[in-house]
Amino acid sequence: MAVQKFLPKSHLSTVIIRDNTSVQRVQEIEVRHLEETQKKTGHFYEHLKKKFTGDQQRKMSRWKKEYDKFGKILDVIGQKTRNLAATSASLTMRQSQEGGRGAAPKTAAAMLRGQ
Repeated sequence: MAVQKFLPKSHLSTVIIRDNTSVQRVQEIEVRHLEETQKKTGHFYEHLKKKFTGDQQRKMSRWKKEYDKFGKILDVIGQKTRNLAATSASLTMRQSQEGGRGAAPKTAAAMLRGQ
């Protein structure tokens, strides 16, 4: 009998305890869902980062190949220009040594072609 005096006369405490456990369960579910979402977002971020860096590396290698290709072309053009300038200079020196006699001199480009 003495125990009954200390027990509440309504079921309010039982309702509060059950409500607490259900709220706690909902919070656990929400926390787990947030952790899963965070994990998925982290994996997706890492995937995008790897994809971006891979794309940048492919671009850099493509640009390097194009740069090397055009560099070789420019080197060939530079060599031809230097050869043309040297041939033109030697032709000018020869003409000045000959004193301008004879037929019209060949142009430097014609000499390079062998005409």
